[in-house]
Amino acid sequence: MIYHNCAGCGVVLASRRSKAGRVDECPRCGYKCVVPGSVWKRRLVGVLWATAVSVVLALVASLLFWPGLGVTLPDTVAGGVISPPTPMVEPAPSSPEAPAPKAP
Repeated sequence: MIYHNCAGCGVVLASRRSKAGRVDECPRCGYKCVVPGSVWKRRLVGVLWATAVSVVLALVASLLFWPGLGVTLPDTVAGGVISPPTPMVEPAPSSPEAPAPKAP
């Protein structure tokens, strides 16, 4: 807990450490004051979590696509050549050609 005085009425307030650097309201007078404490710790924890998550995601992705482990891409995608999709329905027959004129 962080103990601090209200700037409005002077009463001693007890706020959680998680509220350090944030606004807290006095229950007696309603004055909104900033809870003293270091904000850099909360920001540092956020940066460390983001870094840890990105490292874990990079490791998982590298293991998934490692040759011989996990997911392998088809040759058409891995080689950089993507073949056109095959049609699901046969194409309609083209119109019959006009018969060639008969020789007299």
